[in-house]
Amino acid sequence: VYYSRNFLFVDEKKAGMSRESVVKALKAEGVDVVAYSWTLLNTYPLFGESKYWRHMPVLPAEGSMPGCDEANRTAISLPYFTSAQPELVAQYVKAFQKVWAHRGSLA
Repeated sequence: VYYSRNFLFVDEKKAGMSRESVVKALKAEGVDVVAYSWTLLNTYPLFGESKYWRHMPVLPAEGSMPGCDEANRTAISLPYFTSAQPELVAQYVKAFQKVWAHRGSLA
């Protein structure tokens, strides 16, 4: 396991725009950002195949983990800076401020 990205979660109602709009606008400002989602472990075929298990695991039903589903719908991924980069951080701050200031027209 490693840590390589930072995650933010976009509340589309509060932001007044979709996650996709946020990502598109931030990218236009030079931000290294992507809409992010991950495959939940309980959906991997391995966990449903009896040949790998002495006792089959009890898996959560699809859609029964609302927090995970919400994270997959709302996450955006940003870089994790491993060294001081004040100019780049300042650029990102300005980009976020600009996108937030214009969120009404970006929706």
